[in-house]
Amino acid sequence: MIKKSHLIIIILIFLNHCGYTPIYKGLVNADFAIVIKEIRGDRDLGNSIKSNLNRYRITDGKKIFYVSSSSTYLKNSISKDTTGKTTEYQLKAVTVFKIEKENIVKEIKITESFNMKSKNNKFEENEYELILKESMANTIVQKLILQLNRL
Repeated sequence: MIKKSHLIIIILIFLNHCGYTPIYKGLVNADFAIVIKEIRGDRDLGNSIKSNLNRYRITDGKKIFYVSSSSTYLKNSISKDTTGKTTEYQLKAVTVFKIEKENIVKEIKITESFNMKSKNNKFEENEYELILKESMANTIVQKLILQLNRL
């Protein structure tokens, strides 16, 4: 019994001090502000990107980035059954950000894709597709924020 408790204590000590820190830990406390100039392209994707970027709008950051984006959303059929009905789709979101900071202009292109199985109920399929679009927009914004932290 004593050996088990010592073993558990030793394991907990090593796990607590392993140096693990989450990748996105410091993103909320970023030292910059984002001003959204223009968002073009797919409406649902653009609205999700805009709402995610608004978290960085009011910050007392030293750097101010002016961001314009253009997004494209594609839904391609990648497999069909014997009757010709689509059984799987590839959802692809491509967003090009134009970043302006003082006299520097940079373009960043971020692509996200996801394979989705077709559903019998088209309403459920459309709802699931909207959820996936929002998830792709979240990932795109996280990748953009990582890029902005490097500038």
